[in-house]
Amino acid sequence: MSIIRCPNCKRKISSKSLKCAYCGCPIPEDPYQKMLKFSCKSVFYTSFIAVILICFLTTHISTIVIMFMVLFVMALTYKNIINKR
Repeated sequence: MSIIRCPNCKRKISSKSLKCAYCGCPIPEDPYQKMLKFSCKSVFYTSFIAVILICFLTTHISTIVIMFMVLFVMALTYKNIINKR
C-alpha cells in the first residue's frame, strides 16, 4: 500500500481506496494491476484446462492427487492476486 494524491482535491489517500475519503472522487485502477489481473486470469484458466486434461488422460491416482493439489494452490494464488487493489 502506498500514499497517492486524489486527482480531484489533491489530498493524500491510500492507493487501495476505491474513492477519495474527502471529496468522493473515484480513483481509477492502476493500469499495471489491470494488466496483471488479465494475464493472471489467462494463465490460471489455461493451467486449469491442462490439469483437467491430465487428470482425464492418466490412470495413476497419485498423478491425479498431485494435479488437484496444484490446482488448489493455483486457485488460492489467483484469488489473492485478483482481490489485490
